[in-house]
Amino acid sequence: MVHGCWFLLPLMWCVAAATDRTSLIADCADGTLAGALAPTFRRAHSHACATQFGLRPDELMLHDNFTTAEIEEYANSVACKAFYTEVMDALRAVSPVCVVPSLSWTTQDIAQLTFADKVAALRRQPAS
Repeated sequence: MVHGCWFLLPLMWCVAAATDRTSLIADCADGTLAGALAPTFRRAHSHACATQFGLRPDELMLHDNFTTAEIEEYANSVACKAFYTEVMDALRAVSPVCVVPSLSWTTQDIAQLTFADKVAALRRQPAS
C-alpha cells in the first residue's frame, strides 16, 4: 500500500507519474484531505460499512487486505456503496482542486472513480 493514501483505491496505486495537466496544479496542503474526509467518517453509512469488517471508517479506507468473501460482502453492501459515494463527494468538494502527492492524481480525478471501479480493483488483487 502507498503510504499517505489512506482513502484511496487500489486501482490508483499503479499510477507512476503526474500528467502534464496535474503538473500545473498544486499539491494538497497538509490537512486538506483529512479535513475534507473527516465528516464522512462520522456518518452512519461509514460506521455501518466499517463495522462489517471489524474496522473504523478511517481504517476501512486504508484496508486492502480483504478475503474474496469480504470483497463480495463489500460489493453488495448498500452502506459501503453509500460511504464510498460520500467520500467521493467530499473529494469532489475540495477547493481548490489539488494533487495528492503520493499518487500524482488530483482530487477531481480521484472523485471520478465509481464504486464499481473500487470493487473491480479489489477483485483484481490477489486473495488473502
